[in-house]
Amino acid sequence: MIHCLKIFLVTLRGISNSYQIRWHRNYFSNTPRQSPTEGNPPAALAPLRSQRLCGFFIIQMLPDLISMKLLLDTHIFLWFISGSNQLSAIFRDSIQNPNNTVYLSVVSLWECIIKYQLGKLPLPESPEIYLPKQREQHRIDSLTVDEASVVQLIKLPSLHRDPFDRLLICQSLQHNLTILTADEAVMSYQMAQFLK
Repeated sequence: MIHCLKIFLVTLRGISNSYQIRWHRNYFSNTPRQSPTEGNPPAALAPLRSQRLCGFFIIQMLPDLISMKLLLDTHIFLWFISGSNQLSAIFRDSIQNPNNTVYLSVVSLWECIIKYQLGKLPLPESPEIYLPKQREQHRIDSLTVDEASVVQLIKLPSLHRDPFDRLLICQSLQHNLTILTADEAVMSYQMAQFLK
């Protein structure tokens, strides 16, 4: 993927330089602008034509080449499955992009069950039925809590005390995941990666 992106950038630079050179010559020249067939053999145009064609195909392929591993914060998952307009278009498109691998942590399930029992989270069905069903219907993978993730806690600064958020950050660090969240407290952990 990195190799393809390098080709893409080089192609854009080459096209840009070509246009700048031609503009410079035409602007400062007193001679009429020649057509591509006047004084320019077709072979001379081949490299530029090839660059444009290569750039076009790379632009078309970029959505398929770029993929991410995403970890949903609890509220992002709830907004997504409920069709809430609080969820940004960028987040929704990223979750629905089949090239991305999307995870929901069991920590989020734990958080939802506690809030449901406290009467703070109304759901159409009991959470142990509704949430796994929604996760599977939307092809979101479940992410378990492992020892390697938990020990990441030692690296976190004491920015806030929410245990669910802190475990999600630990999982993202351990598994190299990009977090989708609208929670500014979570985004204050600069060692983690966030989609913005």
